[in-house]
Amino acid sequence: MSTTKKTLGDFESSQPHSEVAITSTVVPKMLANTLSLTKAISFMGCLAQSFFYFLLGSTEFFLLAVMSFDRAPVLKLVCADISLAELADFVSSAVLLHLHLRPTDSFLFIAIAILFSVALTGNITLILLIRMDPRLHTPMYFLLSQLSFIDMMYISTTVPKMAVNFLSNSKTITFLGCEIQTFVFTVLGGTEALLLGFMSYDRYVAICHPLRYPVLMSKRICWFTVMCVWASCSVNSLIHTVYVFQLPFCPSRLINHFFCEVPSLLPLVCQHTSQYEHTILPSSLIILLLPFTAIVASYACVLSVVFQMSSGKGQTKAISTCSSHLLVASLFYMTTLSTYTRPHSLHSPEEDKTVAVFYTMITPLLNPFIYSLRNKEVIGALRRLIGLCIFVQKI
Repeated sequence: MSTTKKTLGDFESSQPHSEVAITSTVVPKMLANTLSLTKAISFMGCLAQSFFYFLLGSTEFFLLAVMSFDRAPVLKLVCADISLAELADFVSSAVLLHLHLRPTDSFLFIAIAILFSVALTGNITLILLIRMDPRLHTPMYFLLSQLSFIDMMYISTTVPKMAVNFLSNSKTITFLGCEIQTFVFTVLGGTEALLLGFMSYDRYVAICHPLRYPVLMSKRICWFTVMCVWASCSVNSLIHTVYVFQLPFCPSRLINHFFCEVPSLLPLVCQHTSQYEHTILPSSLIILLLPFTAIVASYACVLSVVFQMSSGKGQTKAISTCSSHLLVASLFYMTTLSTYTRPHSLHSPEEDKTVAVFYTMITPLLNPFIYSLRNKEVIGALRRLIGLCIFVQKI
């Protein structure tokens, strides 16, 4: 009981800090505007205020969610074979599933917090650049902004809870929290997999069929495709999540992973899951292997066209764009295919956790930097933005 009170007190003591920071971000400037006749804010000041307001608001959002999980009562299971879904009918959000993590120190927590902050900042910056620079209002950068948004949500689904577990002795998650995390994580993972495939098609049309590009990659087609991707992955995730959480779970309730996903939950099921795994395989092949095959085929066609170009500058630009996309795609698809296409009997908890780090943390971290550092248009947009900020400050 003392440990629970201590953990709850830590969360409650952290919430006022975030609220003070949010208030300090907007109120002082608002008070200054009431006493000033200009009521103006610099471009750089507006950008910084928007960034900190979004960052602090997101932090408080996740902190409130964690506090709600922390307040959930603990219920011990005594039955040998009982369905968590049946138990949830009597005690909503009361079952706590243990996340099995190795003992870590504050250094690991700080490292993960830094990686999370860098990934979040990089993706937000890339989204802002694409939104604010008219030169980047093209189908390619529209899809890239979608990818950055997915990566931003992707890493926010797992890392905050994992960081909280490093500071907590209980390392638990509620039944409802685990179910929501599984659903959201599966939606975002499937959407990113299909979106990467569509991005390779965009590059294929731009390089191999440039005259037809405005027709094949119009704004309407891009929006329609993106909406279909989100809808199909949401339905797929809902089906798998609902089915898994209505299965009978064993009383151990020990998840040997740092977040909830379908493969990590199957060892808890007290019945054979071979038939269900046969349904996961075709679903994974369609969402993961099919887009990856399309990416390889698209870049094979792109490279064949690129090497026929007489312009060395055109070759360099095309290869730079395709190689950055291919690097992110390969890292993401190889790790997810390794997790979702193997039978449950061939899974190793330690190996699964190591592989999961790549597609939950490394890919969202590398994505904005690979596209920005290897793309002259993004670097140019960043330089123009910095130059504009300096010019406004001098005025």
